[in-house]
Amino acid sequence: TTNIIQPEYDPEGRGYVEFVGQRKSSVAKVKVLKPGSGRISIRHVDHMDIECDATYFHSYQDRHQIMYPLQFTNLLGLVDVECIVDAGGPASQAGAIRHALAMCLRSFTDETTIEEMKVCGLLTQDVRVRERKKYGQEGARRKYTWKDRRAHV
Repeated sequence: TTNIIQPEYDPEGRGYVEFVGQRKSSVAKVKVLKPGSGRISIRHVDHMDIECDATYFHSYQDRHQIMYPLQFTNLLGLVDVECIVDAGGPASQAGAIRHALAMCLRSFTDETTIEEMKVCGLLTQDVRVRERKKYGQEGARRKYTWKDRRAHV
């Protein structure tokens, strides 16, 4: 089995776990504290003074992606989540948070839940990245439209 991070304890006696998740070019540093009140705070590296909740993401899909690991482990409302995101767009930031959050939540759940998380793909990092554009082509794979310029008789 993989090595599960052991929770450390803050001065208030709350257990916490930190993990850095990545998706495309986004990086998310997630800290999960237990026990908690269900508070989710998301900050961007460039705007550390502004604290947002899950409404930082306008897309319902991105919000759902973040909440899914919490719902899956039945820890929604029992832990506090602090996220710091950097680079990338909203979808990849949500993906990075989701992966890091799932990895953190392993420390607060039992073996059977961890196995179920593995089966559902929550603990697998999405390693897909954008393919680069090639010269002489319109995009990574798209070609320019070929026009037949031969004389038709």
